[in-house]
Amino acid sequence: MPMLVLAQKKAKKTRKIILKQDVTDLGKKGQLVDVKAGYYRNFLLPTGRAQIVTPDLL
Repeated sequence: MPMLVLAQKKAKKTRKIILKQDVTDLGKKGQLVDVKAGYYRNFLLPTGRAQIVTPDLL
């Protein structure tokens, strides 16, 4: 009997964020931008420079 493997969906690699302060080469405070998930998670979030966009923020 053949084995059936169902693949999981690939994770979304970008995040839509809003900048809390100016970020060089990315944008100005209050701007909506798309960034790679790792860049957000490893740099922007820990330094408090951005947050994920939610319907409440729009």
